[in-house]
Amino acid sequence: MFRREYYPSDTIKLINQSEGKLGVSGKAAHAIAEHLMKGSPGAVLWNNVTLDRQSVGISKDGFRDRFKESPGTANSGWLGKGDMTILLCELLNSDVGQEALGALDGGVKRVEIHYLNLKKLAKLFGGLADVNMNLSNWLVTPAREDMVDKTFTNGKGESITRKVKVKTAKVVTSVVKAVDLASVHAVLDVMGTRLHLQTLFPDNSTIESRANWTVGQVNVTVTINASGNPVKIVQART
Repeated sequence: MFRREYYPSDTIKLINQSEGKLGVSGKAAHAIAEHLMKGSPGAVLWNNVTLDRQSVGISKDGFRDRFKESPGTANSGWLGKGDMTILLCELLNSDVGQEALGALDGGVKRVEIHYLNLKKLAKLFGGLADVNMNLSNWLVTPAREDMVDKTFTNGKGESITRKVKVKTAKVVTSVVKAVDLASVHAVLDVMGTRLHLQTLFPDNSTIESRANWTVGQVNVTVTINASGNPVKIVQART
């Protein structure tokens, strides 16, 4: 049964066990590989067979350049595995998280959960109450053409001012900065009888908590109203 209470010991195990395995979609899980900063606290995987520690995570350059060819698409990164563990635990125990896990119990194979961080667990751990994240983006200044005044000297030595076209090339600039973490997004699959974490990344948006999944030809979205009750929206897939 997936719908139950979770503890940090459960979620760090889920994060570590899921990494590197193939998800239902056929793509390797990447909560660590693409969203945990290499060299950050806890950015290691322990092999119980060989007793080796493997350094994991995404490098500074890899994080910065992930969406280099898709300007406007931001990449977000965890500053430590402890943040991942605590916030995944809170996400799974949240109202929307429990609704999504209940859907997995009912036969759904994949759910997406967006959780607005209420810091319920983080406040128990002092310094983790205010969690930051890294955000990488590529800002594009489009190419442009301007008409400017330019002064020439003609053959008679006279100054003549005319409008000329000046072209400025497109400029793409990388920006990496630390920002406040406002929410968390997770994708969870069922692999056999086990829960699998496909991805887990932080977000600086303040969109309300919600969960999404697909049943046959319909999309299901669940939010929680002010009374704490789930509100389900069912729409036909297009």
